[in-house]
Amino acid sequence: MRDININFEGVMDLMIKQKSFIVLPLVALIIGLAGGYFIYTKMTAASKMKDKDGAVISENISESSQTGSNVDNSSNKIKSQEDDKLRDKLLKIDSRGSVQVGATILNPIEKDDKYIVIEMQFDTHSVDLDVYDFQRIATFKTSDGVEMNQEIIWEKADGGGHHYLGKYKIPKVVDGKPVITEKTESIELDIKGLDNVENRTFKWEKDVIKLLKN
Repeated sequence: MRDININFEGVMDLMIKQKSFIVLPLVALIIGLAGGYFIYTKMTAASKMKDKDGAVISENISESSQTGSNVDNSSNKIKSQEDDKLRDKLLKIDSRGSVQVGATILNPIEKDDKYIVIEMQFDTHSVDLDVYDFQRIATFKTSDGVEMNQEIIWEKADGGGHHYLGKYKIPKVVDGKPVITEKTESIELDIKGLDNVENRTFKWEKDVIKLLKN
């Protein structure tokens, strides 16, 4: 009977050991899974927060870029409007006869230290502009009595036949003396004999002359 008890107790001990062998790893596994889930949950929350912040930052950058773009576009638009107003002020037009002639002093827009530059545009539907020597038909004058023709440089830019675009370049200094002085009240460019019009005069006053120094 005692032997049977001993065997029974041995069996019980063995079963307890076997259960411990199975249960303990299972408990450890459960704890590990729980800990992993907890860490995963925290990391996911942190990641979402980071993504959210990142999205906000990205949105702010986008809005900032858009604002900067709007400012640039607005500045360019204002500058373009100012340039258009300035060109209107610098442009003189003569439409007599069959040829329309436009003359624009470019110096306030395109700086040139050596020359007074006047852009010329000739447009017509009936007159052959190729027969004219644009170098010889132009004369530059100032209110101080300066008058020059041969010193003027004609540079054709584009066109032919009925349409011409080019520039007259008048030296700012001749024989060591400035063409325009503090006393100069006006300057003018005369185009003689174009389409039987005796003289076309393009005149700019003191307000434009001041801009030539810029």
